[in-house]
Amino acid sequence: MTWQDRLVNNSFSKNLLASIVIFLVALPLNLGIALASGVSPTVGILTGIVAGIVAGSLAGCPLQVSGPAAGLIAIVWQIVDAHGLEMLGPVVLAAGILQIALGLTGLAPWFRAVAPSVIQGMLAGIGILIFASQFQVMLEQKPEASGLANLAAIPGAVWRVITEGTGHPSALIGVATIAVIVGWAWAPKRFKVVPGSLMGVIAAVALALIFQPSIQYVSLPSDGLPELSVVGTSLLMGLLSPSVLGSVLALAFVATAQTLLTATAIDRMHNGDKTDYNREVIAQGAGNTVCGALGLLPISGVIVRSATNVEAGATSRVRAVLHGVWIALFFLFFANLLGYVPLPALAAVLVYTGYRLVNFKAIKNIRKFGSAEFAIYMITLVGVVAIDLLSGIVLGFLCSAAHLIYTVTHCEVSSFEDQETGALVVEMRGSATFFTLPRLADELIRLEPAREVHLFLSGLNYIDHACLEHIMGWEESYIEDGGEVYIEWDHLIQRFKKPRSASPTDLEQELPRARSHESYDVLASRARIVKADKLSWNSLCDVITDELREVLPSPQLMQLQKGLQEQLLKQNFPVVNGVAIPHLMIPGLLRRELVVVQPKVAMKTLDPTSDDIQSLVILVGPKDFTEHLNILARLSSRAEEELATDLGSAETPMAVREALLRHETYVTVVVEEGQASAEFQGKMLWQLSDVLPKGCLVASVFRDGASFVPTGTTALKLGDRLLILGSQEACRLLFRKYVHREEEPAEVYVA
Repeated sequence: MTWQDRLVNNSFSKNLLASIVIFLVALPLNLGIALASGVSPTVGILTGIVAGIVAGSLAGCPLQVSGPAAGLIAIVWQIVDAHGLEMLGPVVLAAGILQIALGLTGLAPWFRAVAPSVIQGMLAGIGILIFASQFQVMLEQKPEASGLANLAAIPGAVWRVITEGTGHPSALIGVATIAVIVGWAWAPKRFKVVPGSLMGVIAAVALALIFQPSIQYVSLPSDGLPELSVVGTSLLMGLLSPSVLGSVLALAFVATAQTLLTATAIDRMHNGDKTDYNREVIAQGAGNTVCGALGLLPISGVIVRSATNVEAGATSRVRAVLHGVWIALFFLFFANLLGYVPLPALAAVLVYTGYRLVNFKAIKNIRKFGSAEFAIYMITLVGVVAIDLLSGIVLGFLCSAAHLIYTVTHCEVSSFEDQETGALVVEMRGSATFFTLPRLADELIRLEPAREVHLFLSGLNYIDHACLEHIMGWEESYIEDGGEVYIEWDHLIQRFKKPRSASPTDLEQELPRARSHESYDVLASRARIVKADKLSWNSLCDVITDELREVLPSPQLMQLQKGLQEQLLKQNFPVVNGVAIPHLMIPGLLRRELVVVQPKVAMKTLDPTSDDIQSLVILVGPKDFTEHLNILARLSSRAEEELATDLGSAETPMAVREALLRHETYVTVVVEEGQASAEFQGKMLWQLSDVLPKGCLVASVFRDGASFVPTGTTALKLGDRLLILGSQEACRLLFRKYVHREEEPAEVYVA
C-alpha cells in the first residue's frame, strides 16, 4: 500500500479532508445569511465557528452539521425589524435556553409530530421570502418591508435592469453565479469536492477582478475583528415584552423543527448511529445560548452541510467540529480575502437557496395524501409570506388540528336499493368512532325490516370497538326480525366474513389474522403491476413506495422505505433466473402485498457473474415467518421455471398475474354473448355463489384494459375477463362449462 493510499484510508485523514469540504460549503452560506439578516459578515463567520465547535461537539445526531440557516433568515429579519438589532442577542439567548429545557424534559421528539404539510409549508414560505428579498439585492435594489412587496417589486426591478441599465453589473454577476451553481451539477465527479455555491462565488470574484464593475463588495471592519457585545441585564429585561416573547417562541420552534427535520433526513442517509433527539436539541440550545450571549445569529441543523458530511463518508462528530476550526483559522489569517467577494454573488447564492427550499418534490408527495393536506400546506405558506412567520405557523397548526378533528369525527353513511336484486346496500366512509356512532345508529335503524342488507365498510379509514360492537348488535337484532345481513369488510379485512357466533372481541382478533394468512393464489391474483421505462436502484425504491403509499399506514411506509433502501442499494435479495425477489416483513402490517416491477431495460447487478434483472417481484408482509417463507418458497419455485420469460411476454396486468399463477389451479373465463358464460352478465359477484363450484373465488376482473379486485356488489359485464381460483376439480368443472377449446389441458387450466 502506497503512502497516498494510507493517507486516504486513514480515519483521521478522511475526517480532515471531509471537514475542509464542509468548510467550503459553509463559508459562502455564512456570509450570505449574515448579510441577508442585516448583520455584519463577521457575525455570520463567528456564528459558524460557535455552531461547529459547541453544537458539533455535543450533537445528538453525530453526522449533522449546524450553522446559520437560510430557514432562519426571515425570522431574524422580523426580529431586527420589530425590536431592533440590539434585541437579537437576548431573543437568541432565550430561545437557546428554551431548547435546552425541551431537551432536558424529554419533549424534543414531540416536534416530529408536527404535520409535514405545516413544516413544508413553513419552509416553502421562508424560501419565497428569501428568494424575493435577495433577488432585490442581486439587482442592487433595496428590499421592501414585506414578502408580498418584494414579490410584487420583482417584475419592476427586472424591467429597470433591462430598459434603464439600473443594477446591470450586479444582475450580470448574480446571474453568472446562479448559472455556475446550476451547471456545476454536471461537472465530473472528481471536481465536485468543491461545492457548487463556492464555485459560483469564485466565478463571481474572477469576473469582478477581470471587468472591475461598479458593484458592492463584502465590507469588513478595518482591524478584521467583529463588533461583539455581550448581552447585558438591561437588554434581558426586554424579554418581558409579550411581542418579544412571541419572537422567542417562534425562533425556538423553527430552529428546533428544522434541526429535527434535518436529523431525520440524515438518519435515512446512513446506517450508523441514529439521532438522540433530546441530546440534539440540547446541543442546538447550547449553541444558541452562546450565540445569543455574544449577539450572534441563531443556529440550527442545516441539510446542505449535513448531506455533504454524509456523502463524504462521515462516521463521527469530528468533522462538524473541525469545520468550525477551519472557519476560525480562515477568519484569523485570510479574512482580508473576503473584501474581494461581490455582494450580488452572495445574494445569488441565497436566491438559489430560497428556490431549493420550495421543495417541489415535497409538494407532489403532499398532494398524494389528499386535498386537505395540500390546503394546509398552502395556508401555511401564504400565512408566512403574506403575514409573518409566526402567524403562518399558527395558521398551519390550527388547520391541521381542524383537519384531525374532522377526520376522527366524520363518517358518511349512505344507503340505496339495488334495482336488480332488490337488496339494500349500505356504505360507510371515513372514521367510525364513538363520535360518529349516533349517526351510524340512526342510519341503521331507518332500514326497512326483513330485507336483504349488504353492509360495506371498504371506505373506512378506522373503526373502533364501540362502532364494531354496535354493528354486531344491530346485525343480530336485524336477523332476529327476519332480515338477512351480509357484511363485507373489503379494505379492512380483505373480504373477511364474520362468523355469526363471533363476539366483537373475537372479531377484532380475527381481522388481522384473516388478512395475513392470505394464500399465495389470492396474493398473486391481486398483485400490483408497475412498468417503468428507466430505472435505477435508487429510483426503484421510490417507485415501489409510491405504488404502496395508498395502502400502507405512514409508520409502515417509513419502515418500507428504509428496508427497501438497504436491500436494493446493497442488492441483498435473492435472484433466480433473472427474477429478483426483494422481500420485507414489517411489524404491525395487516395486509400482505405483492408488487411486480417490469423494467423496459434489464438492470445490472453489482455481481458481474449474476444474471441481469429482467423483472422484480417484491413481497411485503406482516412479521409472520411461516407464511412469509411459504410464499417466498412458492415465488422462488415459480422463478426456477419459466417465470422470467412469461413475465417478459405479459402485456397486460392480468397476463402478469396469470404468469405468477402458471402452475397454480385457476381458470380464466371471459363473459361472452352466445356462450355459457353469458349468464354472468348483469349479475353481482355474490350472486354467482349458486353457479360456481363450491370453494371458487373470483380473484380479479380485467375490464376496459385495466384489472381490479372485485367486491360482492361488482356487477359483471360482457367482455369481462374473470380470474377464478379454486381446487383442481372445481377448475376442471369450470373449464368444461365455460372455456371452449377442442382439447382440455391435462394439468393447467388457462383460457
